[in-house]
Amino acid sequence: MYRDDGETWAGYDASGMYYFDPGNPEVQSYTTEIYMNVLRNYDVDGIHLDQVRYYEGEPLRWGYNPTSVARFNQQFTRDPASRPAPNDPQWISWRRDQVSALVRRIYLTAKRYKPNVAVTAAVVTWGKGPQSPDDWQRQPPYAAVLQDWRGWLQEGILDYALPMDYYRESTEQGAWFDAWTTWQSGRFGSRGIVFGLGNYLNSADGAMAQLGRVRALGGMGVALYSYAVPTRDLEVASRDDRQAFAEQLRTVFARPAPIPSLPPPLASAGK
Repeated sequence: MYRDDGETWAGYDASGMYYFDPGNPEVQSYTTEIYMNVLRNYDVDGIHLDQVRYYEGEPLRWGYNPTSVARFNQQFTRDPASRPAPNDPQWISWRRDQVSALVRRIYLTAKRYKPNVAVTAAVVTWGKGPQSPDDWQRQPPYAAVLQDWRGWLQEGILDYALPMDYYRESTEQGAWFDAWTTWQSGRFGSRGIVFGLGNYLNSADGAMAQLGRVRALGGMGVALYSYAVPTRDLEVASRDDRQAFAEQLRTVFARPAPIPSLPPPLASAGK
């Protein structure tokens, strides 16, 4: 993936990391094959997509792989020598469609091979959250990193999404957490939500408070991030301290939860 100034790395330091550009058909083929290699060779129950979006640092400046630009110019009869501006609405929409096309291809290919495998994704929330049912297109997932995960669930090209509702309970972000999780609950029919909680940002009390609120909303389940840092205070902690938090969790999860049934795959997945 190239930035509009020709840069190729994306990261927080000079070493960087590299994203592949979903606007290039070879990227879509290669990425899909990576997932299929897992399915063919390992008896897994699911595959999970992470960072299936444009890079979050000045995101609209990314996506200038020459093949992507050439495809865009050809589709919209632009000058082949031109490059669209980062904020060109048609270019933004086209790039968003490329991310969705990648998710769709992985889902359909995986389901044709193994219909019962779960196809899921960790998806972006960020910010104050939708303020109304129709506020989605102004939110960072859709407008900035071009990740239309609401559309993926509505279309049925994910079995469930894991929104990364990673917010600090002790600040104004506690309200943002509530805005996002309330908006997520009960919106997607047979396609589900597993609420992702950022325990690593919160004290044990804060983590438990958020856990209690999302469990009241329903959903397919909750996921606590992370095992490595169970709460903000346990990044460097003794075994006994970690065990004490585990005991708190056992007061909430007193018995094993049944694994939710997956919705039937799209009819086109069998073709």
